[in-house]
Amino acid sequence: METPMKRIFCTIALISLSAFSHAGTTVLECARLIDVENGKVLRDREILIEDDRIVALGNKVDGGEGAIRYSLDTCMPGLMDMHVHLDGQLSPNGYIKRFRNNEADQALIAANYANITLQAGFTTVRNPGDKFNVTIALRNAINKGYATGPRIY
Repeated sequence: METPMKRIFCTIALISLSAFSHAGTTVLECARLIDVENGKVLRDREILIEDDRIVALGNKVDGGEGAIRYSLDTCMPGLMDMHVHLDGQLSPNGYIKRFRNNEADQALIAANYANITLQAGFTTVRNPGDKFNVTIALRNAINKGYATGPRIY
């Protein structure tokens, strides 16, 4: 099955599974797997995921006949960013946008940046505050499956 993630790196913990989410069994075939505990790059490994949980990792894993398989170049643990503001980004006109945008605008902007952040490999972020508390609503929406993004603290 062809996916947009096929030729770019994917994060294991992205398996809050926005990109691969479905009930059932998934096998990620990783040409390279970054082992951060031992500081090594392992070759030709597979990750078995059942119902959004990693249950096995090895040279070959048995997902059964019903498993959906994805071939990926590089798999790695999710990254964390401990200071983000998902409701905006720095730009020449970023300051004035904070006054022109209303609460709904800010919520949609935050949802967009949350998805971009997750696709970049960041699976956990800490958002120390924002206008209108949109990140709290976004965090709740992500936790309920209504929006796509990283874990937000």
